[in-house]
Amino acid sequence: MEHLLRPERLDQIFEKNRQRQYVKHLLFSQIVAVMVAVATRVHKSVHAAYLDSQEQLGVSVTALYDKLNHLEPETSAALVRETAADAARVIDTMPTARKSILPGLEVFYLDGNHLAPPNTAWPNCAAPGKDRCRGNPWRCWTRSAS
Repeated sequence: MEHLLRPERLDQIFEKNRQRQYVKHLLFSQIVAVMVAVATRVHKSVHAAYLDSQEQLGVSVTALYDKLNHLEPETSAALVRETAADAARVIDTMPTARKSILPGLEVFYLDGNHLAPPNTAWPNCAAPGKDRCRGNPWRCWTRSAS
């Protein structure tokens, strides 16, 4: 994870994909670091993560929330797409990545978190627009549903 989310790489992705956004004091990599701390439950909220890294960030909490609120969807999509591609290259070098689970059969994986609530008419159907994986379980998160 640390290699995939190197600050230099994250800022490179930002510069390559931004459209209207700019960097004044708060780097894209710093925003990602705050969100990773929340997503991995190191901190319970963005505000708690901010308080923990307030000195390193060097901006107000309002500035952080403004940056988060105005983050361009294209930049976020590029972050996911490019870090997934980087991770896929690493995964493909692992011996287990070349193993077939059921030789000769096409295997699909569906994350149970993406299933519709059980009280609906179709309790076992994936929620619309969610990802699924075909083939290699080690690379499921690097592909979107087709």
